[in-house]
Amino acid sequence: MGKRLFETQNHLRKARGIRKDKKLMHIQDMIERKISSLSYEKELKTFNY
Repeated sequence: MGKRLFETQNHLRKARGIRKDKKLMHIQDMIERKISSLSYEKELKTFNY
């Protein structure tokens, strides 16, 4: 079940990539980067934002 959920998310991500919604993609990319940098910040605690 977990694998199936992952595949569904992957499919949705690809479908979004196909879409011509560049601005939406950019915003989503920014959010994903922010989330990953926040998780890095929790690990390192040396990030100056």
